Amino acid sequence: MHREILATFEDEEYKFIDVKNKHVIDIGAYVGDTSIYFINRGANTVYAIEPHPGAYEELLENIKLNEFYHKIISLNMGIGANESYITINVDTKQAPVTLFRNSKGDGVRVKVDTLTSVIEKYNIPTEVLKMDCEGCEYDIILEDYNSISNFEQIAFEYHAYNTGISVSKLLDVLKHDYTCEFVNEEIYRKNDPNWDINKIGTIYCTKKK
Repeated sequence: MHREILATFEDEEYKFIDVKNKHVIDIGAYVGDTSIYFINRGANTVYAIEPHPGAYEELLENIKLNEFYHKIISLNMGIGANESYITINVDTKQAPVTLFRNSKGDGVRVKVDTLTSVIEKYNIPTEVLKMDCEGCEYDIILEDYNSISNFEQIAFEYHAYNTGISVSKLLDVLKHDYTCEFVNEEIYRKNDPNWDINKIGTIYCTKKK
């Protein structure tokens, strides 16, 4: 079983989000574990966005196994500040991992769309946004902030080690509209005694009233 699935269901790393009867955009849905978790917690609809072809195939299988066809809308694409394409290397020997950058060598060309475009195309209420996309959270927050600024709740894992940009840069932008806090520190410490909050962690933000 993928380590990420254990974190989702055993550690309940997203239990702090209020998804009851809400629409959730899940950027970096991986194999669908978080999307299924949100539906099981009472979410109205989840839009599962995953660019990696291998992970996306597993996501579709998991939707089928759980019979969540009408609850989880799956989208095989990446999300960024601008429309483009990325190349993702598919190595069947490794578990699929979402990477928001071009892979070295040959690979599969995958479309990258903006969050605003997806919201408008599917007429999605801006209620809950979850991001775990190995660096694309920086691109979205720093370069396309308007696309996220109306969400009621935002939860994301930041990957400063991937981007070389301090998480404080993200918080400086978000603090104008959101109250944010670091969460899941006990989970990170359990899984990695050498965990460094400056390199990776999870932040939960709620819209200021």
